[in-house]
Amino acid sequence: MKTNESTIRRPGRARWMYTGGAGLALALAIGVGFMQPRSAFGVSAADPSATALHPRADGTIVDGSVYGAFDGVGDAADWAFANTGYQGAITKTTESPSNRMETRVVWEFDLASIAQDGRYRASLEFMLRGAPVYPMPDSVIAVYSYAADLYESRNDFSVGPAQLVGLVTLTPFQDPTSFKLDVSQAVRTALQSGARKVGFRFQIDPASTATTSQAFFDALDTDPNTKPLLVLRRLEAILPS
Repeated sequence: MKTNESTIRRPGRARWMYTGGAGLALALAIGVGFMQPRSAFGVSAADPSATALHPRADGTIVDGSVYGAFDGVGDAADWAFANTGYQGAITKTTESPSNRMETRVVWEFDLASIAQDGRYRASLEFMLRGAPVYPMPDSVIAVYSYAADLYESRNDFSVGPAQLVGLVTLTPFQDPTSFKLDVSQAVRTALQSGARKVGFRFQIDPASTATTSQAFFDALDTDPNTKPLLVLRRLEAILPS
């Protein structure tokens, strides 16, 4: 398994995924791995400087295809993560003018437990895998931060203002791979504004010219450790005295 952090493979499970193409094709693929306990990302109860937050609201939102016009507005959503349907899919296909579609995944975090006047280094830690389809070009995933409200809404598909916090690239059939993005500025803005909530949207990079792109979260509501984690560390505890 490829990793940017250490990972552990768990038993594969079957799930349905979009394969793109001229029609709204669905293919049965095998989920080849799931996230491990987050201590492997460097977060543990023995680290008093770290606070790890799980999402308070999350889901997968669809634009286009059989759900509505392909117009940059969310037409349908699935707020569950049970390894079925299009849950956890980050996809975009424009190959067929009559069947264009895009799915995006959103994760929102509650910062109410975080001291508003604290200075933190924040990272978003997550795992993605590549498309179970070949041939297909590499998929570039753009991660945006936005002002969250902790409500699950189709509006989260495109709500703004949104700030790009990072890009990650996955190849076809890439094993579940862990990633870590610095989101300190997004968290700082949320705390300083008094909102004390922050959201992150995963979507295909708008600059991509590929007609079909895919990447997947193997997230489960029954296992919080399979979902992205927002990790905050107080700078006072990081910087040498």
